[in-house]
Amino acid sequence: MRQNKITGFDELYKTVDTLHANGTKVFLTMNIFPRNQDIKVFEAVVEHIAKAGADAIIFSDPGTYNIIRKYMPDMPLHLSTQANSLNAEALRFRRDL
Repeated sequence: MRQNKITGFDELYKTVDTLHANGTKVFLTMNIFPRNQDIKVFEAVVEHIAKAGADAIIFSDPGTYNIIRKYMPDMPLHLSTQANSLNAEALRFRRDL
């Protein structure tokens, strides 16, 4: 599934289950760059995504790393080739490296 073809969390859960039933690994891509005022909304979305049971997450904003890790502590994470720094959390991530 690509380009926002999934329209809700229930559909996401069903899609992940179907792909797993067919022996396919599921990597969810989170190539979003939330601004400072959007971080809380992003966190609420991540909480739902954590329930989907994906095999890995590809993320583009280093500032989202700690939020993703909070809800998916054991999930394999891959930094996207689209990585950038557009908010204070991303700068903290890079500082803490």
